[in-house]
Amino acid sequence: MGEVRKLQKKLRQIENLEIRVSLTPEERVKVSKKAELRSRLAELLLQLSGPQQTQCIVGEEEDKMKRQVEEAAEHHTEHQTQTPAQKIPRKDEQKKEDRTESSGQTHTIPHTPMLNSVSVPDAEFRSLRSSWEKAKFRLRVLEGHSDIITCVAAVENLVISGSRDTTVKVWHVPTATEQRNLGGHSGGVTCLCVPPAEYCRRVASALCLGEKERLVLSGSTDCCVRIWTLSSGQCVKSIYTFNTVTSLSFIAEGEGYIATGSGEESTHAGVCVNSAFLPKRQ
Repeated sequence: MGEVRKLQKKLRQIENLEIRVSLTPEERVKVSKKAELRSRLAELLLQLSGPQQTQCIVGEEEDKMKRQVEEAAEHHTEHQTQTPAQKIPRKDEQKKEDRTESSGQTHTIPHTPMLNSVSVPDAEFRSLRSSWEKAKFRLRVLEGHSDIITCVAAVENLVISGSRDTTVKVWHVPTATEQRNLGGHSGGVTCLCVPPAEYCRRVASALCLGEKERLVLSGSTDCCVRIWTLSSGQCVKSIYTFNTVTSLSFIAEGEGYIATGSGEESTHAGVCVNSAFLPKRQ
């Protein structure tokens, strides 16, 4: 009986895998062994309890698998907008229709085939699985920080990373190379934010920088928020917040605002909004 239970457990695992949209290569190998496992289970059950009981047990396994597939399909169709299937008339309604026709009155009840609640989602699952398996992904490892990386931001084809080693690094994704090492914080970098291009152009114009200049904001445990240029790695502004900066966000309103979050044990945790994003006009 021990081997029978193992085979039944494996078959249940395969049934759960078949419902999923995407499978790993190892999981696809498991699914391919389903027929072999079922055949072996049938042989063992035949030896233990005779052919009739074996067919019954195997049939129960099939019914269980079908129920699981139908439940998954119903759950999937709940989130999709579909036209409701028209009601199929019952036998007594059909008889009533026949009687009305014989009396000279004709009432037509539309007959439409029942929609298969399993085949449609199953076809969608197969299509999604096929497109996912054909997709090509490439992993690039960017090495350079000497401590834990705490935050990441992206702009165009660049990735910016902040680390507990107090630095902010700018990476060129197509070549997987480090372009800039922004050093200036005296504490670990905790958060990053990239303002919209419109506000970057306004700051660049005020500082006589290039029109296409992009900026990145960094917050740190040194209680400072720094504004950097991505092209040169220059720090154009440093804002002291009096508290460790644990998170920040840019508010694209008016002249632009920087919202910072803090959580010092010695002070009240809160959010500070600083309006000194753009340089003050003379």
